[in-house]
Amino acid sequence: MIARRVSALLAVLSFIHPVLSQAKVYRDIKVGDYSRYGAQFDISDCGGKTFLTFMKEKIYPAIETQFKNTTVGNHIDGVKRGQGVELRLSSDVTTYHVKFEPYWEEKAERSGRSFSAVGKNQREPDYVADASYKHYLSSLQEVYEKDPDDLPDFYRAVLGVIATCDASGFSKLSTKTKQVAADFVAVYVAEQYRHLLGGKGQKLGRSHNWDDALLQVTMLASFHAGQADNAQGMFYEGRYTSDVYNQLLYDSQKNKYCVYKQLNHPKRAQSERRGFQFIDYWQFNKKCDRSGVNVTRSDFQKMGKAITSWMERNQRDVSGSLGRDIRSRGNLYQGIGRFFISNSAPEKFGERGELLVNKIASFLTSVNENAQEITESLE
Repeated sequence: MIARRVSALLAVLSFIHPVLSQAKVYRDIKVGDYSRYGAQFDISDCGGKTFLTFMKEKIYPAIETQFKNTTVGNHIDGVKRGQGVELRLSSDVTTYHVKFEPYWEEKAERSGRSFSAVGKNQREPDYVADASYKHYLSSLQEVYEKDPDDLPDFYRAVLGVIATCDASGFSKLSTKTKQVAADFVAVYVAEQYRHLLGGKGQKLGRSHNWDDALLQVTMLASFHAGQADNAQGMFYEGRYTSDVYNQLLYDSQKNKYCVYKQLNHPKRAQSERRGFQFIDYWQFNKKCDRSGVNVTRSDFQKMGKAITSWMERNQRDVSGSLGRDIRSRGNLYQGIGRFFISNSAPEKFGERGELLVNKIASFLTSVNENAQEITESLE
């Protein structure tokens, strides 16, 4: 069953983007000398503060400063030249952030790329990925279908980075799951940089809260991992369903159309729906010129609210304790995002941070274990 679902997923992805998984993963890349040409950081430089504090104090200023050192060429060439910012998470996990523009540049929020790298030889890593949403979401689905037991440790690893800059959880992950966790951090840094642009690096802006969208959708993976193979579904265009449209539709002249939330679009009547995949939290806007998981915010928040509602009725001990800690109810997914990603978030959690990470991981595990009953309540 799992093999059939993975094959179906790859067929869908190849329709969306040719050779999607392979196109964004690089082999035999030799990373440039960041100590000479760029800026280097180790996660320990954070000093146990929250990752948001680390971003504001060190990573954001370095990314902004490194812009003036950018040379011509594509983004992966920047990694090869050691340009931009290197953030080392462990002895075998690193992220690179290249060609991001400062806030005063027009459309700065659309600039830059982030790469994840995994391998013992950090200058010639085994895995280097352009951590796009397409690649990340499909890879995360592959993990929760093939290695669902890895999910709790995956969540502890990435949440540990967010809460206390603790990347020690990466050592517990299998190679594939470690790659996906590295992809998450790479995308998270990129999106948090964009979120900080509106506040000129000093605070989060009022728009581009794409880091929050990434976190909320990532946490929903535990629910979908627990759904029965024949009962996969999501909130799509405001209602719960198991059938969706491809992100991109084409006519006979190969013109592309994006129909998400375009209920009266004529191409919808000419197109067949397909089964839900985790990548469907990533969508295009009407013009097909912007994409991301934030496009589906109204839907993933309905999903989070529905799950929370069920948990508050049936697993009150788990949801209630977490809700009190993060001062949230109604939608714990949204509450977790706001707790860690807001201008009122503390600079440091201390020992409380580890307790919060474990509570969130326990909540997500409970959601996973009850996913089939939650799904039945939605159908």
